[in-house]
Amino acid sequence: MNIIYLVKRPLSFRDASRYGIDYLGACGHSISAFDLSELFHPDIDNTRDPDAESWLHAKGIKINCVSDWPSLDGFADDWAKADLAIALFQSNHLTYESLRIFWRLRELQTPYLLVSPMVIPGRDMDDVDISVTRYFSDAVKRIRLCNPVNSVLSRCSREFLRCPPAAYYVRTGARSHRYTYFISESETNIIDAHSFDYDFFLKHQDLSDKDLNQAVFIDQNFPFHPDFLVLDGAPLPAKPYYDLLGRLFDRVEDLTGLKVIIAAHPRSDVATIPEFFKGRDVVFGPTPELIGQSRLVLAHNSTAINFPVMFRKPVALFITPEIYNRQVYEKYFYDGFSQALGTPLRDYSNVETCNLEGLFDINENKYLEYMKKFVKSSGTPKKPFWEIVNNRLVSTAMRT
Repeated sequence: MNIIYLVKRPLSFRDASRYGIDYLGACGHSISAFDLSELFHPDIDNTRDPDAESWLHAKGIKINCVSDWPSLDGFADDWAKADLAIALFQSNHLTYESLRIFWRLRELQTPYLLVSPMVIPGRDMDDVDISVTRYFSDAVKRIRLCNPVNSVLSRCSREFLRCPPAAYYVRTGARSHRYTYFISESETNIIDAHSFDYDFFLKHQDLSDKDLNQAVFIDQNFPFHPDFLVLDGAPLPAKPYYDLLGRLFDRVEDLTGLKVIIAAHPRSDVATIPEFFKGRDVVFGPTPELIGQSRLVLAHNSTAINFPVMFRKPVALFITPEIYNRQVYEKYFYDGFSQALGTPLRDYSNVETCNLEGLFDINENKYLEYMKKFVKSSGTPKKPFWEIVNNRLVSTAMRT
C-alpha cells in the first residue's frame, strides 16, 4: 500500500516507532510523511530533529514539511495517489484546521485511518466527581478561554460539516469506545487494539519483577512545555518550581531510603534541564524502563502513568495550588488520576508538612479497572499495535 502520515508535530525517533512508521515500512508499504506543524501550531517552536529525519530518509521515508495552507496544493497529487492516510493530526475535538484537512482528503477521495483519542482519567470532565459549584465556575472559565469557531464546530455533526468518515478507526481501552464522531456503521472498519504504551509492556513484562533501590520522577517539563502556551496556561517560573521539587525529593529519599532519579520529558532541553535538578541523575529516553525497574513512581499527571499501572508499581501524585489551578482543564486530569488509581493528591507546597504516608500502597482493583478502561480492553489481541492494524489492512485489501 501507498501510505501517507499526516502529523501535527515534528517527528522524532520515538514517533517513528510509536506511530508504526518504521514497522509499516518494513512490512513493504510505501511510506511518506507530511509535517503539518506550521498549519496547526504556527506560534510555537516547531524545530525539527535533523537526525531523526535523516534516519527516516535512510529507510526510504520522506518527510514533507507543509509551510502554509497554500502550499498544500503542491502535495495534492501525492495525497490523491495514496491508498491510505494515517491521520495523526486529529486527537481531541474537531478544529477548523483539522476540518480543512478532512475536506482536502474528501476532495481527493483519500481514505484515512484514525486512532481514537488518547484516553486518560479526567479527559472527559463529567467522569470526575466534583461539586456543582466548581462545575459551573469552571464552565465560565472554559467559555472565556475557548475558541468560538472550534467550540461551534465541536457541536456540529460530521454529516453537517461534510467531514468524511474514517475508513479505519482504531479503538484502544474500553473508554475509547464512546468516541464515535468519525465512525460510519457502513463505511468504517473498526480495529480493536490497545494504547501505544502497551506495546512496550509486551516486550518488557519481566521488568515488573525488578525493583532497583530507586524512585523515578516523571518529568513533564512544566515551565517550558509548549502545550501550555497553546492551552493558555498560567506561567510557571522555572527556578521556584524545580527548587521546591528538589526539596520534596530530598524528603522522599530520607523517608524511603530510595534514590530519586529523573525521567526527563522527551521535549525538554538536554543541555539545560539537568542543571535545574542540581546533580540528580537525569535520564533521557527510556522512561518506561526506569518505571519498570523502580520501587516507586512520583508524578504530577503524566500520560506515562500508564506504565506504573502496567508494571504494578505504586504511584504518588504531587501538586501545589499553582500547578493544580494553572489551567482550567488540567485540574480534571489530577482529580481523574487520583480517583482512577485510588491514591491521594499530595500538596507539597509546604514540603515539611506534605503527607507522605502510604507511598507504596497499591489499590489492585483500581489498577485492574484502569487497565481495562485506559490501556487495553478485555479480549483484544496481545500483539503489537501496528501488527494488529497491518493485519486488518492486509485482510481488507485481500477481500477487495
